Amino acid sequence: MRNPNLLIFIFFLTTITFACNREKVNLEGRWEIAQVSGPKADVAKDSVSHLLLHWSVGNKLDFTAGELIANRKGANDSTYYGLASYKVAKDGKTVVIDAGSYKPLKFELRNADDDQVELTYKRQEVKVVLKPYEAPEE
Repeated sequence: MRNPNLLIFIFFLTTITFACNREKVNLEGRWEIAQVSGPKADVAKDSVSHLLLHWSVGNKLDFTAGELIANRKGANDSTYYGLASYKVAKDGKTVVIDAGSYKPLKFELRNADDDQVELTYKRQEVKVVLKPYEAPEE
């Protein structure tokens, strides 16, 4: 006869594993930057400083097929330009953003309230909150 305590342990372990894996983040698509918390230290000529030039509240980002393109606030909605390439980990919990001549950055991904997504780069305390982009009604 099987040990019931072992079966209970396996059941709880399986339940916790599935519960933890539900946090997978889908980053594909068009987003608008809702909040940016910048680095605490001076980061001139760093990968983060390069991205923060383009990551301000109101700007739009498009994560599609490994290419990150951006649209600055106030610009025509159809004018997007290439910013970087990206790769989301299979578990959906991190994304590596490579902006060319700068060092690639690994951001942690987390689903937030109201369908928002948080990108966090802990080394320099950078947090960017993205919300789904909704085109203005005409």
